[in-house]
Amino acid sequence: MIVAADWLSIVYYNPTHRRFYAVLFGLGGGLVGDEVGLLLTFGNYDSDLTFFFFVTVVSVGSLGLLLSWHRERLKDDVLSLGNGERLVYTGVVIAGLSSLGFAQDYIAFGVVTSGAGLLMVAAGLWLHRRGAASTSSLYPEPLSSLSR
Repeated sequence: MIVAADWLSIVYYNPTHRRFYAVLFGLGGGLVGDEVGLLLTFGNYDSDLTFFFFVTVVSVGSLGLLLSWHRERLKDDVLSLGNGERLVYTGVVIAGLSSLGFAQDYIAFGVVTSGAGLLMVAAGLWLHRRGAASTSSLYPEPLSSLSR
């Protein structure tokens, strides 16, 4: 996913798809981090090292650096999203949280969380298609390729 996101962002440079490429890159980076954690603990997912190092140190440190270096840019990016876009991105995050339920064998939690996230994505695309999303976005119609 990391290579695909990099390749797409170079070959098909389209400013309206930058957020999609960023999400794809982030998902790939998460998978790489997961595999490194598995390698460090010799296959023991219940190890305290995996939880402490990757969840606490890397996540908090990365977010702290991001907020300290790019505070104004992040503020502009988040506030410029339309309502439909916010709903789509929130739905993607919630659907991603369903992996926690599936990983711990809580299938019902995973299915419900995944369903809620997918419903939010569908509602966001519907709002965007209906024109109810805000038009004050920095990038005009960023979800147009997804809603066709």
